[in-house]
Amino acid sequence: MHSRNITHRDLKPDNLMITEGEKPDDLFIKLTDFGFATFFDPNHKLDMILGTPVYMAPELANGVEYDCRVDVWSLGVIAHILLVGTAPFDGDDNDEIKNQILNKDLTLSGSSWCRVGKQATDFVRKCLVREVQDRPFVD
Repeated sequence: MHSRNITHRDLKPDNLMITEGEKPDDLFIKLTDFGFATFFDPNHKLDMILGTPVYMAPELANGVEYDCRVDVWSLGVIAHILLVGTAPFDGDDNDEIKNQILNKDLTLSGSSWCRVGKQATDFVRKCLVREVQDRPFVD
């Protein structure tokens, strides 16, 4: 998607489907709901604030320009939820959620994380980097 200069801007479990292939063990993840998706110019940032707060990257929560790496952050949040059953940043309202996204330290330890492998933990940690330039960029 990013290699085709498309950013989704609303990745969340509700927008993912799992389908079976021809073989019983073949499972495919399909992305749905491209209502907020847009084409982007890699040389220009986007600025429209869209998405679901729990999955928003810090640059969206902060209301500053962004690029397709907002999707990488959202993928990290989804992985966090799949691995330990909770979102890394949560709250009673959107303002509290955004405050946590911008300020709360990411903790990937404790009883929930002791059963999660190093590669999965590293994946989440790399996706949930607040500094955009340090977040993975998939070409």
